[in-house]
Amino acid sequence: MELAEHGIRVNGFTPTATQPANPELVTAPAGVQARYLMDFTGQFPMRRLPGAQDYVGAVVFLASDDSVMITGSNITVDGGATAKYWPWVPHAAMP
Repeated sequence: MELAEHGIRVNGFTPTATQPANPELVTAPAGVQARYLMDFTGQFPMRRLPGAQDYVGAVVFLASDDSVMITGSNITVDGGATAKYWPWVPHAAMP
């Protein structure tokens, strides 16, 4: 906040797990059986991992004059993952 009076804004950007651009990187590591894999993408409220292109708008906004009155803030781009209560799985069958 000490720099705000000099027109210097300091903000944060928090991404999450990111979909690799190379589809070959989205496979299970060698030797890992499918029964041990978690449907990580399915845990995201938007049902997909963000890609690098999903972060661009937030970063450009923070760097632009459109955010001239924003300082000391953080923008989280995570498809709703932070807001979701992670242990809650809405589509799981009850025992």
